Amino acid sequence: MQTIFNTMTLTKEQKIKVVDELAKHLQDAKSVVFSAYQGLSVKNMEALRKLLRKEGGAYHVARKTLIKIAARKAGLPEIPEELLPGAVGIAVGFEDEIAPAKVVHTFGKQHEMVKLLGGVMEGKVVSLKDIQQLATLPGKDELRAKLVYVLNSPIAGFHGVLHGLLRNFACVVSEIKKKKETEMPASAVPSAA
Repeated sequence: MQTIFNTMTLTKEQKIKVVDELAKHLQDAKSVVFSAYQGLSVKNMEALRKLLRKEGGAYHVARKTLIKIAARKAGLPEIPEELLPGAVGIAVGFEDEIAPAKVVHTFGKQHEMVKLLGGVMEGKVVSLKDIQQLATLPGKDELRAKLVYVLNSPIAGFHGVLHGLLRNFACVVSEIKKKKETEMPASAVPSAA
């Protein structure tokens, strides 16, 4: 999608094209995160877009009227005014629902003009507070690693218990053998010959 920074200078046909392309992206998205971006340099905007592409997403900039029209066309609910204060950046996630929020949140820590505003997930408008909570959740890979650890812990513990029992059993048998050898009279010890 062509990113438009100033939609006021576009013709009606160009605006229709922008709305159509934006609606397609909104329709295909697993999640949408709105953010402030004003004051961000072109170089930093490209860096943000690159991070989102790496996570299977995209970042677009448009005026709130075009975003509202595109959202309606994509079948999304009405977006409240407080989520769209003028020109807004839209982070769209096509693969991972949480990735856009995490990327924008992390990027915003380094570039204070980038701020989360809210979003849309599973067809519902999500508040700034909820988006911020999602942004601080661990990623899919980290959650998978934790799940593997949790599933592996009982197995590792069971292995440790069994290993300990076998080791203790071997020690007891060895001690019994030593005790019997010391208690046996010398004449009762079988000769090797």
